[in-house]
Amino acid sequence: MRDLQERIGLTYLFISHDLQMVELIAHQVIVMYLGQVVEMAPATTLSENACHPYSRLLWSAANAHTGRRVSASSGWELSEQERPKEGCRFRARCAVYRAMGGPSVCREKDSEPELREIGPSHRVRCHFPERESIEA
Repeated sequence: MRDLQERIGLTYLFISHDLQMVELIAHQVIVMYLGQVVEMAPATTLSENACHPYSRLLWSAANAHTGRRVSASSGWELSEQERPKEGCRFRARCAVYRAMGGPSVCREKDSEPELREIGPSHRVRCHFPERESIEA
């Protein structure tokens, strides 16, 4: 796939839950949660410095063998009743939200986070992105 990409300028839309494969193939990565883009960045940026709590959780699981593990929240499944209908969609599983005492900005009807640029070609949809080593 890489060879074809380089030889003829081919572009792929590669959808996968195998983040090690995504990191190997992709130049740009988009992470989605409940049908919404929560983070997008170059593959190396995202694998080394994910800023959305969901992205960090995913990459933590994928990179557990490399020692780059990030603490993850428990449980992957949400019932329909647990899925937020307004505010931040991820707050029911967000360790940052819980650690901050459940800030109201994450729950308010008209305060769904916007996808905003936080670095070169790096966008995140979060009120409180974890910006380790990010230069805005």
